[in-house]
Amino acid sequence: MSRFADTAARKRTGATFTPQWLAEALATRLVEHWQVPTLRRTRVLEPAVGDGVLVEALLRACAAAGIPTPEIHAWDTDEDALNQARRRLLLLAPDIQLHHGDFLAADTAPFDLVIANPPWVRTQVLGRDRAQEVAARFGLGGRVDLSHAFVARTLEVLAPGGIAGLWLSNKLLSTRGAGALRSVLLDRVSILDIWDLGDTRQFDAAVLPAALVFTANKVSRPARYVRCHRIASPAPCPRLDLLHPRPGPARMPDDHGVHVEVGELSGAVGRGVWRLETPASRQWLAQVAAHSKGCFGDLGPVKVGVKSTADKVFVRNDWATCTPAMPELLRPLTTHRSAHPIRARHPVPAWQILYPHETVDGARRPVDLDPHPASRAWLEAHEARLRGRTYVQEAGRAWYALWVPHAPDGWAGPKLVCRDIAAHPCMWVDLEGTVVNGDCYWIPVADVDDPRMWAAVAIGCSHFALAWYDRRFGNRLYAGRRRFLTQYIQHFPLPADPRALSDLAHAARQLYGKLADENASVDDDLKALDRDVWRAFGVEPT
Repeated sequence: MSRFADTAARKRTGATFTPQWLAEALATRLVEHWQVPTLRRTRVLEPAVGDGVLVEALLRACAAAGIPTPEIHAWDTDEDALNQARRRLLLLAPDIQLHHGDFLAADTAPFDLVIANPPWVRTQVLGRDRAQEVAARFGLGGRVDLSHAFVARTLEVLAPGGIAGLWLSNKLLSTRGAGALRSVLLDRVSILDIWDLGDTRQFDAAVLPAALVFTANKVSRPARYVRCHRIASPAPCPRLDLLHPRPGPARMPDDHGVHVEVGELSGAVGRGVWRLETPASRQWLAQVAAHSKGCFGDLGPVKVGVKSTADKVFVRNDWATCTPAMPELLRPLTTHRSAHPIRARHPVPAWQILYPHETVDGARRPVDLDPHPASRAWLEAHEARLRGRTYVQEAGRAWYALWVPHAPDGWAGPKLVCRDIAAHPCMWVDLEGTVVNGDCYWIPVADVDDPRMWAAVAIGCSHFALAWYDRRFGNRLYAGRRRFLTQYIQHFPLPADPRALSDLAHAARQLYGKLADENASVDDDLKALDRDVWRAFGVEPT
């Protein structure tokens, strides 16, 4: 069966097919940027041709611009895809060269134009060996995506003065794992255009797409950056035109409403996050910076919670009914279900984790199960499932270990906790010694009386934090949700004015005490605290 019809195969191979209007927009932009050579044909590469829609769009854009039919080379590992591309393209380019094989392993001459929607395959799907092979071949780090290898290979085969346009996951713009690739791009090419389509659902995959257009030439102007996110269908408004975008509401070809932002690429230094910047956002961030001193990362390292990779064994809220005897190694667990501003509100029945680690002489080690017979019996009843996590044992861990346990004695101290994925930042102080689950991030704090911790929790629950996040990072998922990861949280600012910081800390601590009563009415307190956060940074609420 072809990957065109087999959903599982498409996920495994990373095949995502480009909508016609997006193929046409990208092809037109490439042709607009291209300086046509006078003494030879333009050489075009499509390294993962699929059904041929991108090459077809490029051929038509060349014809419309009066560019002679280029010399085209296209690769794909799927023979059915090549046959479909051949039928689509043969009349437009009779001498097109279609290669059945892996472009990443091909030996080829440089190309003037590269247009592609390369496979989007994450490390987990690639498999460890293939991921390590790809990472080593192209000098990639972090969580390798196969599309990153196609970007790196494109840089190797792009001719001097050449132009490339690629549809990729928008994770390339912001995640820490893609930082090395961003740095390489900045060293090797000039970015011309970024189109971040976010959650607009224009592709037949869950990945949030972005187009990246770059040239091997060095240019002085900043890249134009267009970002869209889905909104409720607006009043009558123009269709989105990526070639001539206008900020504000627009409609996609499928009539879904989107909000469009248009600005310039900022933050493009080293491995830093690439963000959209306008004169207004630049001024706003500068105003905040002028009223800031220090950041959340100064309080302590920002960590993701524990990861068991076998939650049905370790993480439950029905221990009292699922086991003959309660495991002795249970600890209280904070998850996203506990999220509440300033102070957690834990669900009933409470979630607990079987935590089989301890600290001895300053070193973490797996607990000896013999003194804990109920815990041992439960783990042994699920031993086959746990031993199936071969990567745990390959890392030298006990078969019943958590994959990410952190330091066992670190849970007792004060900490800040926030949800990983949320539409609005939600942070709270944990003084209950709970273990933090992997759907949250946390910051261990040395001193419960540190006013920075209490000011930070006020900021981390505020609408200011959302405004700052969107201007500084702008990383949206579906339905308006954001990721609150280490790479973002650690940079959240603290106010420079000692009085403002002290006032926020006092108000947050008072509110924490009030929230000991879960029936307490705190809406007015939270609104007042929110207003104080905006004032502390010298900006007006938006």
